[in-house]
Amino acid sequence: MSYPAITMALTIMRRLSCSGFASYIVGGTVRDLLLCRVPGDVDIATSALLEDICSVWPEARIVGKPGKRSAILPTSEGTLDLVSYSGKSLSEELRRRDFTINAMALSETGEIEDPWGGKHDLAERLIRGTANPGDRLAEDPVRAVRAARFAAMEPAFSIDKETASRCRESAPKVEQAAPERIGREVLKSLEERPSRFLEELEKLGLLKATLPFLKISDTVCGNASSAHWDERFLSTIKRCKIMEETTPDITLRAAALFHEIDGIKQVENTNGHNSAIDEAFSGAKRAGEIMTGWAWPRSVAKEVVRLVRWRGLLSEGSEPKELRRLMVLNGTRWMDCLFLLSKADIMALSTDFSPWLENRRIVLESTFRLTGTKPPLDGEDVMKILNIKEGPKVGEALSALSEEMAEKGTLDAESAAEWLRKRFSRNGTTQEKDAQYMENGEIL
Repeated sequence: MSYPAITMALTIMRRLSCSGFASYIVGGTVRDLLLCRVPGDVDIATSALLEDICSVWPEARIVGKPGKRSAILPTSEGTLDLVSYSGKSLSEELRRRDFTINAMALSETGEIEDPWGGKHDLAERLIRGTANPGDRLAEDPVRAVRAARFAAMEPAFSIDKETASRCRESAPKVEQAAPERIGREVLKSLEERPSRFLEELEKLGLLKATLPFLKISDTVCGNASSAHWDERFLSTIKRCKIMEETTPDITLRAAALFHEIDGIKQVENTNGHNSAIDEAFSGAKRAGEIMTGWAWPRSVAKEVVRLVRWRGLLSEGSEPKELRRLMVLNGTRWMDCLFLLSKADIMALSTDFSPWLENRRIVLESTFRLTGTKPPLDGEDVMKILNIKEGPKVGEALSALSEEMAEKGTLDAESAAEWLRKRFSRNGTTQEKDAQYMENGEIL
């Protein structure tokens, strides 16, 4: 067995068997093994009471509310989740699961128990609720969103008619679901085919309840036969499709999903000018608020916010200085990600590629100038030259020096010191006011 978590689960199951208890691997793991997919978390259902499990493994602990309790067992391959079906049959235990393809069980000898037709539905590429789909969705409306995610998991999968109908009826309850549960399904969808996930949500009338920031028009939402697809929704699907074919990077796929957030709303700045940059900032801030509500990992959310904030910069003519500043502040890897996001946008909208290529040329040129170049000055040098104390201004000065080198090439220590004295005043504040939209303050 090439999956360590499965091997560990079998070890646990055999020990349970020696103690007189039946046990099975259940849920998505069985589905994934049948589809030749790498299984995720491994769940075990057993005839043992949870207290029996804790007796055999003192390190196990019981978690959850009454009726939904399980035992969490830490192992060398991660944690295993064990549920008890003591007092009822295995078929009853599997019946409470969401869909038939997740309601199969695998014994320690490799035999599959399939009381609800999961193998048949896998063969038919069908997502169908176990027993009465309405009951399964009434128990947990978020299963409707999960149905869309499973339909997007493999090519040619679809949701059976009765289950789809019950999913549509669940839309109001999905809208009231805990944001973190919706966020978990969205995050998982980004690992598969997010463009197909969006299409399935639209077919089920769940797009507004799940991703209201896409602002799909009422004539589209919930009407799969409508020919008047919202252009912004279509462009989002195209971006997601391009990005999922380009990279497995979750942050880039998420940035493509959030690309249209808030639309193109003009904001009047302090100089009386309308600024799309200000709109990009407000859109990124809103994306951050949504991801925080979804309880996404902070590291992922921060990267997505930075990409969404600058999402429109590279598809139009930009000042070389602006590009160099972003590259120095965020690094070349992040800059490459921004170029990929912008490229997906251009391809989705079929707009002119020339500005993007010119911006790419400028950044590549600057990258080559900096690669392998040792900075002529360090923080100690900067503090002496500018007569300042340790603090943010030192980093600001070093970044400015890197930008200058990215533009003009290598500088020796004497030339660098002279440049810093001209650029910065004695108290360490910059003499040259940078544009407000080039500030790199934190949104999250």
